[in-house]
Amino acid sequence: MSNKWRAMLSAMLLISIFLLNVPVMAQEQSTYSISEYTSKINIYPDGSVYFDETITYLITEDTTNIIKPIPMAQSSKVEEMQVFAMGSADVNNPEETVLEELNQVDSLPGAAENVYSYSLADEERDIYHITIPVEGSKREEKTFVYRYKMMDTVYLYKDTAAFFWQFLLPGQGVEARNVFIEAALPGTVSPDEMIGYARGALFSEKEVLDGGIFRLTAEKISESEYLEFVLLAPNSLFPEGRKIIDNFAEDDILSDMASWEDQALQAKRKAELRLYGSYGIALLSILLSLGTGLLLYLNTRTKKKKIQLTEIKELPDAEISPAELGLLLGRGKIRPRDLFSTIIYLIQTRHLELRYNQNNEESVAIRYDIGREKLKPHEEYILSWLDSEKADNGTLPLEYIDRLLANYDRGSKKKISTWEKLVYRKADKRKFHENISKAKGWAMGAAAVTMLTAVVSGLVLENYLAGLVTGIIAIVLAVYTITAKKLSEEALMCSQQWLQFKEYLGMQLEGQENPLPISKWEEYLAYAVPLGIAGEIMDKLPNNYKESAFEDGNLTVLYRTNHAWIKNNLKKLK
Repeated sequence: MSNKWRAMLSAMLLISIFLLNVPVMAQEQSTYSISEYTSKINIYPDGSVYFDETITYLITEDTTNIIKPIPMAQSSKVEEMQVFAMGSADVNNPEETVLEELNQVDSLPGAAENVYSYSLADEERDIYHITIPVEGSKREEKTFVYRYKMMDTVYLYKDTAAFFWQFLLPGQGVEARNVFIEAALPGTVSPDEMIGYARGALFSEKEVLDGGIFRLTAEKISESEYLEFVLLAPNSLFPEGRKIIDNFAEDDILSDMASWEDQALQAKRKAELRLYGSYGIALLSILLSLGTGLLLYLNTRTKKKKIQLTEIKELPDAEISPAELGLLLGRGKIRPRDLFSTIIYLIQTRHLELRYNQNNEESVAIRYDIGREKLKPHEEYILSWLDSEKADNGTLPLEYIDRLLANYDRGSKKKISTWEKLVYRKADKRKFHENISKAKGWAMGAAAVTMLTAVVSGLVLENYLAGLVTGIIAIVLAVYTITAKKLSEEALMCSQQWLQFKEYLGMQLEGQENPLPISKWEEYLAYAVPLGIAGEIMDKLPNNYKESAFEDGNLTVLYRTNHAWIKNNLKKLK
């Protein structure tokens, strides 16, 4: 991967991580959110209002203070205040709940439990806070029930009675979901005689029901929004009301409410336009990426051609190393078994030697008396690597190689990376792959456009889902583009020759009148690993040859004592 592609991919990853964290960071500005808000309100003939509210909080910190604001500016005083914690009465039946009343205290102690405080929080706006200290685990839900009676809350004008209330205050900064509010008037009136309005939350829904009931619902209220409403009803419903205002107000209130709704409608249209616009450009950019990826796939796909090959009974190309063969057959990807094939090759060429002492302990030794002139750079690197790890006696426990293969992607990353680069560098000289940099450039351009769309959708238009999905698509396209390769005609010919050689080895394993000498199998074994036939060779050879054939002192890899180690690693590397 070139530095240019690496830098672009890194930038895309950083942007996607940022898009993923933006909504999380926004949510974590508050230590909790509201997952369910239910408020049942009864309005009495004396103008007092009784609230029975059940609120479920989703806490984001282990310890926090939950605050329930009470806007006292609309009332003379509060009475009959009770706060309960809702819990499960039966562990086996979570739906069966029980209420535990909390004790009111003047100030909250350091380690407070089952208590709450009620105190003035904003003197200018006359706002009080019910504060409940909560301890728990992150993402845990806590449910509390608030019951209180607000006195002298209904305003009695000459032409109407008005009930104003704020459920979520401006600047409170708490997200609320599943909001359900129902207010019942003291008498039965027709829907035509009562009017209700809500403002602060764009996507709230209001409904006037028979029996003097006003209902307000909202699926979600963001932390930047608030929720308040006003309910107008006939004065005759409040014969005992004491908050009498000696002027007319209905027309002014209706005018204000109509202005609120006009502003809300415009804001809702803008929000919907922003939402659908973000989905639209995200969809277009995703289609662009998918189309570009498809074109790149078609451009890099190797067309199967019938090539007339002569019968192959020897290594098709003795100059190619087992690791390079693995790279060719693996479509440009190096795997752990390619490292194992290199080690097998070095044992076969006697640069490495497997040894067993009197205690049957296995080790590998490096031979310094064998010339390295014909070795490839990546093969020499393995010898230098093992040489740096050897013990004082000049050997290395065979377990070291086992661990190296088992932890290929986790251990010795720097050395593995260096070895892979040497293999890639050697393979590049063979021109196994065609130059498709122009096609890759166009594809990376499409990925960049898609990522730009992700930024616009997620950050500018605030559709984090569209931004995140688009960003992921952009990264997938970028990764696919960077790793895409197209086999050259030479590589196609070479791979078909090797696959034909694999078929030849398979036929030799089925028992021939003139079987291959063991020395030939030893020469071929390192190449059989990337060909995927080495396991079959190790399983069938002992059945095709006498046991004494594997005790020849000239054998290196296929000597009898080495079989178990080779077969064990081949099974692990499947």
